[in-house]
Parts: sequence; structure tokens; C-alpha cells
Amino acid sequence: MDKITARKEIEARWKELYPIDKSGKGIICPLCGCGSKQNEEGISEASGTKHHLLRCRNPECFFSRSGGSVIALFMREQGVKHFRNAVTILAEKLNIKIYEEWELSTKAFNDFSSVQIHQDYYDFESPADYFKLSDYLADKLSKKGESESLIESPSLSSFRLEIYGNLHQDSQIGSMLRNVNRYREEAEPYGLFARFLSLSARTFYVAMTVCLTDKDWAFEMPVAVLEIGQNFFIPICVNERAVDHYTGYFTFDDIKNLAIWLRNFWCGVQFEMINRPEEIRIIEQKESFLWNSETYQDKDHIVFVKHVIPIDENGNVIRYKSSGSGRDYHTSVWGVRGHPRTLPNGRITMVRPYFKGKNRSNPNALREKEYCFVEEKKE
Repeated sequence: MDKITARKEIEARWKELYPIDKSGKGIICPLCGCGSKQNEEGISEASGTKHHLLRCRNPECFFSRSGGSVIALFMREQGVKHFRNAVTILAEKLNIKIYEEWELSTKAFNDFSSVQIHQDYYDFESPADYFKLSDYLADKLSKKGESESLIESPSLSSFRLEIYGNLHQDSQIGSMLRNVNRYREEAEPYGLFARFLSLSARTFYVAMTVCLTDKDWAFEMPVAVLEIGQNFFIPICVNERAVDHYTGYFTFDDIKNLAIWLRNFWCGVQFEMINRPEEIRIIEQKESFLWNSETYQDKDHIVFVKHVIPIDENGNVIRYKSSGSGRDYHTSVWGVRGHPRTLPNGRITMVRPYFKGKNRSNPNALREKEYCFVEEKKE
């Protein structure tokens, strides 16, 4: 049962947690000892209450004045500060099995092609722009994101991270993934795939897949889909194969630590996208400025993240109109990443990422792009 149901069960079974008083009607008060004498009544349930409110018969006892549930009595007696901890301890005393939120979300699945989030289903296997990074470069972005907060309008609301190949023990993400060795000595990680998706402000979802070798075979294991906020992690689904008590590779704590790293990576990516370096290029005004020319698009479709500012020979910034600008498009759909926009009144607002083109409503027509920051430029 969950903790809410467990709390109600504990409150209903309050007589099982303390010795019965001499009257046989209640329990001996652990605070003042009331009910320990012959025919004396200690703590009993107040009449006319629906929530098992207890009070001590001794008018000088603290629990006579305040009253409360048996959980409150236990916290007062033992000095337990947190209600959740008290529920956990008392549940163990009464042999009540609490299935935590993480355990309730654990189930068997083979991929992330149909993940239910609230009332809708999402395909985390669909094409998306991606970063293909080494563990060191990914660590660099995650480290940068540690000091950043989740922003309301991310520049990239949907993308994929690929770390594939040699994972180093001295990298943070490499050491995290190598925790599988604690449970399966012959297991060895060799990659991490993470698919990010933002559906609301200041939160995002991530589906993580870990690439493993175990004995003589290798496989890509879907681990979990999590909702991540600034200070919380909510499991949407966790693969029972990944966390099985006897044959699993991770604990819930391992997955939470990966979630912290992924949250920082998300923040680092958004920071870099918004604060990308500027590159100023002189453009002759008689020539059209083609944003999709070979200067910005190569055969591998790698997008180097930079902010290009076109200027004329006199140093004036060239501003192109929405029509007649000379732009020529060679694809039916393309993604526009989020960016800041200055309004006429001077206020700066964020434009959310969106799709353009005649086939913008067809997700299968989208061509994947690999994002690469300027300092990571491939030769």
C-alpha cells in the first residue's frame, strides 16, 4: 500500500503499538505512565471522532492537552522530527508493507514508444535533434548546469543525448553507470541514451536507456522515464528488469543520482543555447543572405551552435524582412529553437521552440540534426 493508506492503517491499529492499560480500554501512556496502575485508564480514543484522535486521561500530561494520532504520540515519545519517517518506522513494527512511489511505478516494458503521462501517450523513440558527446564533454555541460535553474521557456524543448563508446572511470557519468558492477560483477556499461521532452514550464521528462554488456552479450536496456523539476523527481515508469532485487543492475538511488546529473545536463544545454557565442560576418547587401547555405549546413547535417550577425561593409546590422528576403528552403519541415525576443516596449520574452514548413504537422517528416557547440566543432 502507499503511505497515505499505510498511515490510516497505523492509526486504526493504535492499540497494537503500546501495552494495554490496566482497564483494558486503552494503552499505557508512554509520556507519563498513566494507565499502569490497577483499574486505571491511560490513553484512549476520543469519542465522536473519525480519525482516531487519542487523549491521555492524566490532565497534567502533554498528550491530554494536545491529543493527536498514535503517530503524533510516537513522534513525541521518540523525538522523531519528520512525519514520513515516523510512518515508515511504525509500518515496520506492524508489518505493513509500504510500496513507495518508485515501486508502484515499476513494471515490465521493452521500449519507450508509448509512455503514458497523465491522460496522454508520448513516443520517446521518435526522431529528435541530438547531441553526440563523449562522457567528458557531457560532464562539462552537466557541471555548467549545476548552478542554473530550470527556465520557463527552454531553447530546446525536445532533444536526445548520446554517449556511446568508452566510459571513463574518472568521469562523473562514467562512474555513475559503473555502479552496475556492484550488483552484477560481469556487467559493464558502454553508453547512455537520454531523450528529453518539455511539456510544461520549469519541468521536463527524460527517458534513459543504458547500454550494457553482461557476460557474452550486449544490449540496450530501457531504465526509466522520470519527470524532473528543480527540486523533485517523479517516476513515470521504471523497468523492473533494471531494478529487480536479484537480477537487476540499479537501485532507485542510482536512478535518482542519474536524474540529478541529467537535470544539470538539461540546464547546461539550455544555458549554452541561450548564451551561444556571436559571430559577425560582413555581407554584401546586393547578395541574398541564405541561412541554409553550405556555410551553415553540411552533408552530415551538423548544426554548430552560434549566433550569426550579418553586417554590411559600413558595420551596420542587416535586417531582413519576412518576405522577399531571398531565403530559399530545401526541406518540408524544420525546427526553430527557442530564443529571446525584444518587444516594442522593451520587455524581453522567450519564444518557445516550434516547427515550420508545409509538413510541420507530420512528425515523421522531421529531419534530425546533431547539435555541436562551437568549441566542440568537428574537423
